[in-house]
Amino acid sequence: MVLPICEKELDEVAGYIVPINKLWGLLTLHETLKTIKNIEKPIIAMKTLARNALLNDMESAYHFLFKEAGATAVLVGVSSKIEAKQTFSTIGNVLKRHS
Repeated sequence: MVLPICEKELDEVAGYIVPINKLWGLLTLHETLKTIKNIEKPIIAMKTLARNALLNDMESAYHFLFKEAGATAVLVGVSSKIEAKQTFSTIGNVLKRHS
């Protein structure tokens, strides 16, 4: 409900951070996808791995966000060098394959 209002009323907003992943979104997943696909400004996805529910399916999770949801960027948190390497290399591979 907020994104369409912001899009109409707030010219100075450069983009939006939206909780979305391939399991759920801010509203229902369908409603979230419908809403963000009608937004012209960049979308940054957060909660990208669904509280680690998608940790073993990162490739598919990030493919969904960049290609199906149309996210411009993702916001991720990592807690170790190993986790950082795995997460960022997966994101990089998805972006390389689909650019």
